[in-house]
Amino acid sequence: MRFSPPDFEQYLRTAGEEKCRQLWQLVPAGRLGTMDAYASMVTYLAGDHYLVGQVISPNGGAVI
Repeated sequence: MRFSPPDFEQYLRTAGEEKCRQLWQLVPAGRLGTMDAYASMVTYLAGDHYLVGQVISPNGGAVI
């Protein structure tokens, strides 16, 4: 399942092919995150590991 806010979905529908292409070039992962990807990250962070004081930004490598 892919998640994106309704206003972002509306933007993608109305932006046109060129704008969408430019947008996806700004996202190194080339796609939006999925609920499964977010859930995997939460599961990992809830586990027993040696990660302390980090900011985790699930944004595909870019801030849009």
